[in-house]
Amino acid sequence: MKNGGRATLLLAAILLTALNLRTALASVSPVYTFIQEDLGIGRAAAGLVVTLPVLCMALFAPLATLVGHRLGRRAMILFSVALIGAATALRIEGGLFTLFASALAVGVGIAAIQALMPEVIKQSFPERSATINGAYTSSMALGATVAALAVVPLTQLSGWPAALSVWSVLALPALLAWLALGGIEEVRAPGAADPLRERLPLRVPRVWMTMAFFAMTSLMYFSVLSWISQVYEDAGLSPSRAGVALSVFTGVQILSAFLVPTLANRFPDRRPVLVGVITTTVVALVLITTVPTAAPWTPFAWAALIGASQGALFPLALTLPLDNTRTPEMAGRLTSACFLAGYGVASLGPTTIGAIRDATGGFTTPLLILAAIACAQIVLTTRLTPNFYIEDG
Repeated sequence: MKNGGRATLLLAAILLTALNLRTALASVSPVYTFIQEDLGIGRAAAGLVVTLPVLCMALFAPLATLVGHRLGRRAMILFSVALIGAATALRIEGGLFTLFASALAVGVGIAAIQALMPEVIKQSFPERSATINGAYTSSMALGATVAALAVVPLTQLSGWPAALSVWSVLALPALLAWLALGGIEEVRAPGAADPLRERLPLRVPRVWMTMAFFAMTSLMYFSVLSWISQVYEDAGLSPSRAGVALSVFTGVQILSAFLVPTLANRFPDRRPVLVGVITTTVVALVLITTVPTAAPWTPFAWAALIGASQGALFPLALTLPLDNTRTPEMAGRLTSACFLAGYGVASLGPTTIGAIRDATGGFTTPLLILAAIACAQIVLTTRLTPNFYIEDG
């Protein structure tokens, strides 16, 4: 296969893989009510189906990076896609243990892919890495949107176990694309310099600020992803219309993940764009809390507003380790630390939000807590001055 053909096939493999990275999460929250009624569990327990994968994304990202450097990135990604597909298919069993076990396995697979895919993109598309990263993020949002939109009708047609397991079919074309590439890229030779041994300068405050920013971003995203449909069900929407609101939340991210980071790249200081994006999140949370269904169109308008801001914020947060480091090796170390801290904190979000909802009888308190966290993130953003590198202390 010629180089141009291999590059096209690799791009297809990357985008097809990305489709699998949010479907197992986004397909759950619209059918929380069905799962709770069928299995007799509360909202906090239901939230574990999203919490467990996010926790695994934190714990296994550093290990996945290490193993991927030893065995080959593409081999690790291939195995992880297969793991996500198999774990998603197991949800057809419909039991609580299987649901939680599949959540853990899905999280391990996502952790490995998210840790290694940026390196594959940078290595294979060095001149177009920003564009490919944007397409990769948008493909994740596309998978989440389709899953959120279709899962309630599928549940009404064939039950929630079938509606959750059907997304395993998305793993097959991704697997075929990686297999069609043939061969595995060269791995690091034994005894060669190991970039992972370069230590992160934890004494530098900017390291902790970057980790905190990513943690706040991840906590907000996964909390809203997990519960926005339930917020609207509590406000009186039917499960199908609440699922549409979730699909709007994820759907607008397909565009905002591309457009806003492109705009931010035109400015030497990204802080004004970051403050604007986070302020939009605060406004959206207040509107969802106070007037969720003031008019027939408002649930979808507020979902679009917070979806656009969150879709823009995630890729911007991923650029912070690149902006604050001089070498790719140190950028990789800081990114792994952000994944560990960010997804670790984010894993607390879905279950905690569900527990507060059960304790208070409504979503007002948890949504206002999220708004307060976003306000704190605005304050943190003002301290992220440009042209600072953690290697310089």
